[in-house]
Amino acid sequence: MRSAPWPEVFAAIQALLFDSPPPAADAPLLAATAALGITSGTPFDPTRFSPAEGAQIAAGLAQALAIARQGNETGPRLGGWLYPQANLGDYGKDYRYRAQIALSGLGGLPIAEALYLQALSPEGLTQIDSRKAWRLRFAPGALPPVDGFWSLTIYEVTPDGQAFLIDNPSQRYAFGDRTPDLVRGRDGGVEILISAAAPPAVDQAVNWLPAPTSGRPFLLSFRAYRPRPELISGHYRMPALTAL
Repeated sequence: MRSAPWPEVFAAIQALLFDSPPPAADAPLLAATAALGITSGTPFDPTRFSPAEGAQIAAGLAQALAIARQGNETGPRLGGWLYPQANLGDYGKDYRYRAQIALSGLGGLPIAEALYLQALSPEGLTQIDSRKAWRLRFAPGALPPVDGFWSLTIYEVTPDGQAFLIDNPSQRYAFGDRTPDLVRGRDGGVEILISAAAPPAVDQAVNWLPAPTSGRPFLLSFRAYRPRPELISGHYRMPALTAL
């Protein structure tokens, strides 16, 4: 649907409006877009528009998609991590943020239920260089405070900006507090290594998270389910990703 012709996009929107009527709060938006012929009561008819008008609509959709593809990077940045906006999962009339989340992750739970963070490179980028080796170290007794569980998942970024799990011989895509073979250091800390090539030391390989071998950048996503208040507020700080 992301690359579908505009008549198909509008027909899909029409069908969704019929299946799931919008809340009353969206009435002003629907009124503002009524000229496009998208309503919840009648089938969408693209023939009502001239070829020139159709070209304008297609250009507008392309512009909207470009805005959504800029990513959901408008939240606060703390300690080397990008936090979500406070209205994640409860967007109200923040249609741009909802679209950005829908494009990058389909949806998101409210922060009280799940906290989603993106690791930042030393330059402040969410897309991280896979040609380097990286380390993420949790100090002793400083694992993320949650009442549910937490995980770190790595994704390869495609040329068109999408993110997918990375095929690798170890079939390892994430680490978390439910990982059975997670190795702790002598001091009780946990160190996770992220690189395209496996570490030479056996003990390091156990906590190795494979990065893309293609040279394309990766995203490192942290998810905390039922996060405790100190994690939500930023009082507890996640360790920053450091290059080796």
